[in-house]
Amino acid sequence: ATGGAMVLQSLDDRGTGQWLYGHASVKLPFRDPLRRTRLTVGPSWGTRQQFGSTKTSIMVGVEQPVVPWLSLIGDWYSGTHDLAAAIPALQFNLPNHLVVITGWKLPNPGSSSGRQAFVLELAKQF
Repeated sequence: ATGGAMVLQSLDDRGTGQWLYGHASVKLPFRDPLRRTRLTVGPSWGTRQQFGSTKTSIMVGVEQPVVPWLSLIGDWYSGTHDLAAAIPALQFNLPNHLVVITGWKLPNPGSSSGRQAFVLELAKQF
């Protein structure tokens, strides 16, 4: 389980906002520990600095390892706010705790999150 809070400061005179979220995650019980699918779900609440307007939504995620260095992943935020979209992606686990995620953003119908887009995320675990 995780939980978090972010204080957001707008650079275009929209003031200070916040984002609160929590997640519960579980791995399904397969015999092969490498192949264990991870499911994640949790609430999200944020102000206009994060979502365009104050919104509550649900985040759902799935992660399916393929080989030790590659996983198929997918995230989805419910609603019609700025982050409301599904993102199917590939996660590459590189040496030295470096992770590269590349995927495609598919906005929810009626969302204000714009057009489809390429997504690239780099993460370093310390």
